[in-house]
Amino acid sequence: MLRNQQQASASKTLIAVLILLNTIFLEFAYEKNEKYFWALLISLPLLIFSLWHQGKN
Repeated sequence: MLRNQQQASASKTLIAVLILLNTIFLEFAYEKNEKYFWALLISLPLLIFSLWHQGKN
């Protein structure tokens, strides 16, 4: 059993998922199909808002 174990908050988990999603979008758009750069118009503002909200708390 581990001591001092902390659960990840929902906002930290969301930030990690959004960073991973942005990385996948960038890689796929760069290598396969450049139409996927448009997906960043949705995912980047969500990431920025999540980072701002995390810093606010």
